[in-house]
Amino acid sequence: MSFFCQACGNQSELDHQPRTRNVCNDCRPKQAGQAALLLSYLLVERRRINMDVVLELEQILDEAQNGQPDGGADGSIDEHRWRALRTLVDAARAYEGALDSAQLRGTST
Repeated sequence: MSFFCQACGNQSELDHQPRTRNVCNDCRPKQAGQAALLLSYLLVERRRINMDVVLELEQILDEAQNGQPDGGADGSIDEHRWRALRTLVDAARAYEGALDSAQLRGTST
């Protein structure tokens, strides 16, 4: 049985050591191999952000940004809360983007 190394992308024979099964023997001592292993540990328990919810929240914030008659704001989100929620939306997008960019070759979630 074989797998594709998350560091180099090459096909390699499966190593039965669970802590190193995603990175080939050649890559393990290298920085890319160590990064891929750490990333795989990080991904074991992590869940991706539900981007549909982020998009809905972003739409609400867009509406709440401008009051009547030009916008759809109902006044229930004050400026402080709007900025905090906008920061969360931006952080969610940045987190997902960074995680996607950090994925090394052969990694899938």
